[in-house]
Amino acid sequence: MRRQGYEAQWKQFITVFFPELLLLLHPELHAMIDWSRGYEFLEQELLSILPDSRTGVRVVDKLVRVYLKNGAEQWILIHIEIQSTPQGEFAERVYIYNTLAWLNYRREVVSIALLTDKDPNWRPNRYERGLAGCRTQFEFVACKLIDFDEAHLRAAAPSNPAALMLLAFRRAMESATPEVLFQARVELTRLALELGYTREQVREILRLLEWAMKLPKELEREYRRILARIKREERTPYLASFEREAIRQGLREGYEEGKQEGYEEGKQDGLQQGLLQILADRYGAVPVDLQAKIAQVRNPELILRLYTEAIRAADLQTFEQALDQHRAASESAE
Repeated sequence: MRRQGYEAQWKQFITVFFPELLLLLHPELHAMIDWSRGYEFLEQELLSILPDSRTGVRVVDKLVRVYLKNGAEQWILIHIEIQSTPQGEFAERVYIYNTLAWLNYRREVVSIALLTDKDPNWRPNRYERGLAGCRTQFEFVACKLIDFDEAHLRAAAPSNPAALMLLAFRRAMESATPEVLFQARVELTRLALELGYTREQVREILRLLEWAMKLPKELEREYRRILARIKREERTPYLASFEREAIRQGLREGYEEGKQEGYEEGKQDGLQQGLLQILADRYGAVPVDLQAKIAQVRNPELILRLYTEAIRAADLQTFEQALDQHRAASESAE
């Protein structure tokens, strides 16, 4: 995975779960904030003041404006450094970010670093420099991912979805084999769907799990089958990112087919082809008799409903049963 994409996913995680994550990283600061007044991400405003210099300073991951309960404003700088090995200039970079934010806004800045490497001995939380009696000392809050206790994260997860995601990151770091990672991802997926999170939180967790706990192709296919079964058991309407992409691909094929063959007729044929492609990608070769049944469905709205059945069914037999039920219901309604 390219570093740029890796950082982007972490930034998305912070954006969606900022209050919940801060509660885990800095409970004292979380309690000081008046959350009823909201918060605002401001890192894009720093683009004009970040130096293009030899320090290697890049865009701050997250700069957030919050309000304290005592009525004062507080600027909080959260810098997430995603790296597999320690980096000597890390503390200096946090100091530079902190100083730039303070110079630009003239507000207090709290810098928090979440360290996701595996080295238990690398724990930067201070930057110092000095010469001839002049000295600068800077301390920041540093949290080590490997220090988070799994039992604590699991206990916090029912009320804090960020705890579930940190648990996923921990499991991904510790999984010795793809099979162990697969079992961990299935377990965390079940928790995500059972703990009563909001629709948006569940959608984001499923997407982030797909990124944080990436599986080999065969295990990914098996995971998707299990996810479909779990969703039926939980009766959840949430779609994972790969499910939404499968639907979009089928719709694109239907649209292109429609342009070539006359819109209405082509749209039906194209949507059918998109549905067959989803089934083939998920379950392998589609039997001829099932292909014939799908070809008999000429209602575009019904075909679209079958897209969801296709991505959630445990196997082709389950999908065919759903197809028969939908056709029977549609015919009785006519």
